[in-house]
Amino acid sequence: MPHITYMKMRLTNFFRHFVVALSFFLIAIVAHDASAQFYIGGSLGNSFIKSKVADSSIGTVSIEGNDFGWKVFGGFGAKFLGAEGGYRELGKVQMDVLGQKIESKITGWDVAAKGNINIGPVFILAKAGAFFASAKNTVGPISYSESSTNFLWGVGGGLKLGMLGLRVEYESLDMSEDNNLAMLTFGATIQFGGRKK
Repeated sequence: MPHITYMKMRLTNFFRHFVVALSFFLIAIVAHDASAQFYIGGSLGNSFIKSKVADSSIGTVSIEGNDFGWKVFGGFGAKFLGAEGGYRELGKVQMDVLGQKIESKITGWDVAAKGNINIGPVFILAKAGAFFASAKNTVGPISYSESSTNFLWGVGGGLKLGMLGLRVEYESLDMSEDNNLAMLTFGATIQFGGRKK
């Protein structure tokens, strides 16, 4: 059993590093495209958090819930391929166990390769990359932080109205055995630079 767990950890780490390397490779390709268009944006919405918190007095407990989440991001891309990265806060979840208040607050940075299809002013997008998560866990008076690198994928769509873009997205940020993190957001972008097609 320990050998199987070790192999799963090795495969997970390999996959995470592969996704990060692929994302930066695609970023480098798109960055050299003279027609690439740049944008910045922000999104607000709902986060879905399931997180395991460990403590010597209560063992390991799983807490879950929804909270307000937000992100700011920037990206660039050509006609079909692009890259995007940003910072986000998923909010926090909390519960009481044996009189102890347990809380987990999750933030992090992300980078992803992004593909999009444009049909007039309407677009559909999909992305895959890495989420560099930081969880601040609190058990009673004691707080500690945990960091992890997780596979990120997302799908969405929206409208382009000149330089303004509106989008709706669902993103999965961690689907490991210990955690399940996701966000459903509505956002806006402003596009600039690049040579229009």
